[in-house]
Amino acid sequence: MEDPKTYTKTMLDIDSKKWQETMKSEMDSMYANQVWTLVDPPEGIVPIGNKWVFKRKKGSDVKAETYKARLASRSCNICFDEAIKGYGFSQNEDEPCVYRKNSGSVVVFLVLYVDDILMFGNNIGMLTSVKLWLSKTFSMKDLGNASYILGINIYRDISIPSVVKTVLKYLKRDKDMFLVYGGNPELLVEGNTNSDFEYDVDDRKSTIGYVFTLNGGAISWRCCK
Repeated sequence: MEDPKTYTKTMLDIDSKKWQETMKSEMDSMYANQVWTLVDPPEGIVPIGNKWVFKRKKGSDVKAETYKARLASRSCNICFDEAIKGYGFSQNEDEPCVYRKNSGSVVVFLVLYVDDILMFGNNIGMLTSVKLWLSKTFSMKDLGNASYILGINIYRDISIPSVVKTVLKYLKRDKDMFLVYGGNPELLVEGNTNSDFEYDVDDRKSTIGYVFTLNGGAISWRCCK
């Protein structure tokens, strides 16, 4: 089922009641988090435009689990960025939606996607501390362990011996395998790149990717906004 593109189409959608509830929740959250200060616009200044963005978030069974409505504008999320950095997180230079906090060997990553937060790390105590701080600083809801995001199923195996055993089995099974980079007497390097040209409707950023091959075998690749 296609997500509605405008407010009018949302009101005519089969799930219009759920969309209305979600929009009210979004507005309540903005008021609670003091996202804006309501003032009269300065003379001669055209205010930044905004629009509603609607999204059905589907689970691993492709059925809609939650309904998201976001009032999007072209301004940056300055409030969140300043707060999270003040708590000790640093922003990734290549991907500004990714933040990291280190304390010795303990590390926590925080990933923003529209108005959702995915958090993971190697220490339960640190994760709990960060979640508690977030809940006190912002009006938010803890949805528990992530199992499905951006079309990817998330699987956890907390048994370390099991993980080690799996790795050893993989190495033993593939010990006689090797990479093949072609039999050309001359080293031939080729590169390919592509971009989706601002496909993301939320931030209007483009996703670009590239791959370089040496005699037919991949040696370097990357995909980023």
